[in-house]
Amino acid sequence: MAINKNIKILLVEDAGVMRKMEIKTLNSLDFSNVKEAENGKAAIELLQNDLAVELIISDWNMPVMDGFELLKRVRSNEKTKNIPFLMATGSGEKKEVEKASEAGVSSFISKPFNKDELFEKINEAFGVKSEVQEPKPLTKENRITASGKVKIKTVHIQITDHLTLGILKSLIKKNEVSPQHFELETECMPSWNTVAKALENKTADAAFILAPLAMDLYNYGVPLN
Repeated sequence: MAINKNIKILLVEDAGVMRKMEIKTLNSLDFSNVKEAENGKAAIELLQNDLAVELIISDWNMPVMDGFELLKRVRSNEKTKNIPFLMATGSGEKKEVEKASEAGVSSFISKPFNKDELFEKINEAFGVKSEVQEPKPLTKENRITASGKVKIKTVHIQITDHLTLGILKSLIKKNEVSPQHFELETECMPSWNTVAKALENKTADAAFILAPLAMDLYNYGVPLN
């Protein structure tokens, strides 16, 4: 089932610059019927006067009323309880995902995101499964290289956390460092959403990430170095 590009979307985001960027991303996907609200309270007021909203995309952290409180209000109202709700957050912590899921969120996306990721999550909010074929998980058979070493695939995004990984890759390439038991494969990904997905689907062995995300993973028992 294809999503109707003429649906009315309510975008709730307190940061004006971020709101403009997200509208631009929606427009690039041919979604042009977008209403704006700068916090949850403003969103509730808009919903009271306009019940034609068909999708809510909301930031989590906002003043006056945050996205989580907005989600609870939307789900507790008989007139709005069935509107698909896509929650966006800058942290993407597992505890936030679980909390929002229990409150009835339709889909969840971490910032920054690109248009393909946003479209996938909009589809998910409407219950439409992606037709993109997922890469196969790494196995013992497909990780042994011709040299007999183990291939270690490490993912990252284009931000400061990739510097150490880049230095190591450069040293290996220059033969200044020669790992005895592994070969390093790296992949730069567009956002934390794809990094998290690669780890969850076991299509990557490791990831270089920023400290706040590392602490969240540590709290869930993921071994960190």
